[in-house]
Amino acid sequence: MDVDSSSGGAPRVDLPWPAMPPPKRAAEASQGVVGGVARAAGDSVVNTEVSIFDASDGGAVVHLPLKGRAFRVDERTRRIIEKIVAGQELPEDDVSARVLAVLDKMGIIGGEMEPEPTTRPLQEFRPIEATLILTESCNLGCTYCYASSLPQKSPPMSEEIARAAVDLVLQNASKTDENLALIRYIGGGEPTMEWKLLQSVTDYIRSASQATGVRYRIRLITNGTLLTPDRVAWIRDNIQFVTLSFDILPELQAQRSYADGRSSHSKLVKVIRELVEQGVDFHLRTTVSAQGAARLVDMVKFVHDNTGAASVRFEPMAEIGRSVTQGMAKPLQQEFVESFKEAYRLGRELGIDVTCKMFQNTLRRSSRFCNAEFSVTPEGIVSGCHRYSKDEHDGYDLFRIGRYDGSRFQFDIDRVNALRAIDVHSFPECTSCMARWNCAGGCLSARVSRQGISQSGPLCDLTRELLKFSIEQRVGDPLG
Repeated sequence: MDVDSSSGGAPRVDLPWPAMPPPKRAAEASQGVVGGVARAAGDSVVNTEVSIFDASDGGAVVHLPLKGRAFRVDERTRRIIEKIVAGQELPEDDVSARVLAVLDKMGIIGGEMEPEPTTRPLQEFRPIEATLILTESCNLGCTYCYASSLPQKSPPMSEEIARAAVDLVLQNASKTDENLALIRYIGGGEPTMEWKLLQSVTDYIRSASQATGVRYRIRLITNGTLLTPDRVAWIRDNIQFVTLSFDILPELQAQRSYADGRSSHSKLVKVIRELVEQGVDFHLRTTVSAQGAARLVDMVKFVHDNTGAASVRFEPMAEIGRSVTQGMAKPLQQEFVESFKEAYRLGRELGIDVTCKMFQNTLRRSSRFCNAEFSVTPEGIVSGCHRYSKDEHDGYDLFRIGRYDGSRFQFDIDRVNALRAIDVHSFPECTSCMARWNCAGGCLSARVSRQGISQSGPLCDLTRELLKFSIEQRVGDPLG
């Protein structure tokens, strides 16, 4: 919304974010400004964190991360709000009084302080989402594979372990208001290599759901190369959402060739058209390395002209697994940001939803990027992150939080809480960052290496810039 100091009245709220619960009173307000994140003390106390950044079209945007709100201001209003935030005296004039009145009506000054998010220790680990790594085998040889998967056959997950995981999340979900269990099929390897197991587990999910009265939602993450029209039809009838990994341009999809070096590009184009034709709910998930960072617009054009897909998710490559041994590099942060902005705008023109995790950070207000996953390996080991499913992965011990003992899943609650305790409060650089409650420290896996946990996030500049961009889109595109 626009707050213009030349006009009176309450501002119009344009930001359709989820409503926040009423704030609780803190012991006292803090004072001062740190890196653009501020609070104030005084008669007109700002009751929540405030960050102000330059808008791309001039003026400024005021962001209230813990309230999930943002609004535009002109330069004069910005200066007044900055004084209020800093606890400075305001001139006794009509403009200052009007701004104070508007902020008061919005619930930004006075009243109780907004509490900061915290990560509290768990007494029990009760997941309602299971990530099932059906196999560690893969038919592709992706140059940046985080799991360093290989084509040789490895033992798949047993039906016993898969069913036990399903039973657990259904049981836990039955005790929640949502009454909804979530299941993801993912690799490790390529889950559709174990097609019969995938079908059997899905049948069990359906029958167990009916028996318990718990709703479920299944998501399949796949490279798509093993899908046929018959398999797509089955997916349409049994899987609620598909993430299809595809690097879109032929020369970039070469990073995702078959294990024997053959191109997988033409196969994926056919599969995507089949998914569209049969009405499967899906999006394309593209891993962006340094090689592709400047070509996101070309990718959106290709998707529009050749596939019929309606949603593309671009994610910067993580320097983990095979990408390290292959010497591949993550994209330059500012290059990715500018390329993403252009691709997003083009997507709006063409009717294609263009997004990425950092662009969706406006929907998160938390002290931690994610909770510990209930990610189950084929052997029944539970990892707090699906990227760390094998003992040769750097960080495997950090994320290993439990196992299937032959009759049920056993969790090490101390390990779970130790993992969860690594949050935004663990990294001093987050203290002054305007994105800290939206980014929540970022994906922990991106900070882990054989040297330990990095205090510096690998994509902080990218994250801040895309948060600003996404906020501007939600308050109205200044570029028209």
